[in-house]
Amino acid sequence: MSVQVNDCYMVQPAFCGRQEDSSKAIKGRVIEIHTKGRFAVLEFDGVWGKVRECFALEDLKPEMKVVERKRHHGKR
Repeated sequence: MSVQVNDCYMVQPAFCGRQEDSSKAIKGRVIEIHTKGRFAVLEFDGVWGKVRECFALEDLKPEMKVVERKRHHGKR
């Protein structure tokens, strides 16, 4: 599995104080991937606006990925 732009991951950013407790993880969306595949920039929605932080690609594990179901807006 490879990390793609617009993928969402549950991670513990440094601005939240990284801990071993996975309950402190928040959802971030990949907005950019380094051209040589060294890291990804994730964006988080915060109380005061958007915050961005870089994560090594090997730290973004498949089990951390958030699978979002697309909503179907069909005729009723």
